[in-house]
Amino acid sequence: MREKLICGIALMATSLGSLTIGGCQENNDNRAALQTGQTLECTGFFGITNERSGLSPDQCNTQCRCLTGSPIDSQPDLSSPVFGYAHLNPPMLLTSDPYVTLDEQISGDGQVCTIELDHAAKAYSLQTMSADSADANRITHAGPCGACSSLADLAVYVANVDLTDPVRACGLEGIGGGSETNIACLRELGFSEACAQIWYFNTKHTREVCLGECIEHIDSSYVDETGQLNPCLNCDEENSGPIFKYFSGRTRRNSGLPSSICRPCDSITFVPHAYLE
Repeated sequence: MREKLICGIALMATSLGSLTIGGCQENNDNRAALQTGQTLECTGFFGITNERSGLSPDQCNTQCRCLTGSPIDSQPDLSSPVFGYAHLNPPMLLTSDPYVTLDEQISGDGQVCTIELDHAAKAYSLQTMSADSADANRITHAGPCGACSSLADLAVYVANVDLTDPVRACGLEGIGGGSETNIACLRELGFSEACAQIWYFNTKHTREVCLGECIEHIDSSYVDETGQLNPCLNCDEENSGPIFKYFSGRTRRNSGLPSSICRPCDSITFVPHAYLE
């Protein structure tokens, strides 16, 4: 389930033109890699640091360097009117805890989530497609569409570089108030109902299996000087991450979005989000 940074190779763009993807300015070397399916090597850590990050802005930023591409910033513009469009085909809500009921192999390799805009109706729909047949300008994230693929959820990720403390606070409310209180708190952050659900189940499962590590490292930096996640975040990544990624659809990493948890550049899929222009 780990996303691969290939500076758009996961996108398999059909119109390469002067395509700009995330932190890499597309050039002849990058175009050749896109066309032949080669993986591009990228170095550094991707993110926007704060006092909890554990790395300096010199070590972790949005300037990933891929081959000879010129690093640039390319983040979705929240002022785009498209963020106000209605979602015509929202996902089904979860009726049970997937961490308890899921008994099948999960995979979304080779797929992307694409968006179809109806500007006249100010509406949009999402569709999962094979990566090699998708228009790069319509891709909203790598992997199949899911509970967090909506533009509302994209807006939450763009507007909040660090969701660790807000989501944790919602989880603490949920301990006393139950699932409805926890989900309502997540909804107040801006998440769609389906996305709030999977975030709740993720938080609940992490609390059950990682409580000791998370209590011990509640004030620890997110990563150490080598970029290694602290034991709490690592426990969540290994034990809750795969199911969360499968059901959520969108994550920061497969959408090319930075967070204050610095991630290796080679774990990010850079997406142009050109449909917002």
